[in-house]
Amino acid sequence: MIDGIYDVAFRCTRDDGWEAYALSHSAYGFGDTLAEARKDITEALALLAEQPENRIRLNEHHERLILAADEHHADVWLRVHHDTDPNHALSRREIVDKLQNEPETWGNFDNGLSLNGDIIVLACLPDDMLGDVFTQVANAHRLYLAVAYPDSGQVWFRCMNTNEATDRKPESEINIASLNLGAGSTVDDFIQATSADHNAVREEYLVA
Repeated sequence: MIDGIYDVAFRCTRDDGWEAYALSHSAYGFGDTLAEARKDITEALALLAEQPENRIRLNEHHERLILAADEHHADVWLRVHHDTDPNHALSRREIVDKLQNEPETWGNFDNGLSLNGDIIVLACLPDDMLGDVFTQVANAHRLYLAVAYPDSGQVWFRCMNTNEATDRKPESEINIASLNLGAGSTVDDFIQATSADHNAVREEYLVA
């Protein structure tokens, strides 16, 4: 949360309702529609922060189920930033299409689960800031990045986790700080730094 702006994820559930949860606070909301869930989470955050509702601003991330759990894997959710830039929104949509239409990409998500016990794939663009990604990883303990390059049509995958993540594999972890990358770096900086000498699909990148 920065200056009254709260990161909130909205999930469209299997019964077409909506759930909302704050990424950095214990606040939840529900509703039959997105608008109802948005109102409910705003009320919950206002109560938690002891602020009037009109002082609460939401930075929205929308999650959709792209692969239901079976005996081999947990639910896979794709998290997309609710972007007001139409070009960015279109590029993020391309990630959705790739993941839904190319099942062979699902093997990229075998490195473990998030704090919620599911798999969360974060749709990213090259100019997204690593600081924003780090914040989300810190709250989920493990996220998978799907980074779309609109010019080439390629999507690159990476896995990030924290020290608190379950089923860590320290022997295959690389500390992101060792790559001379920080919150002010871009997602593209991260992809470029991890493309040359690493088996990036199987390695986990540690957000310390």
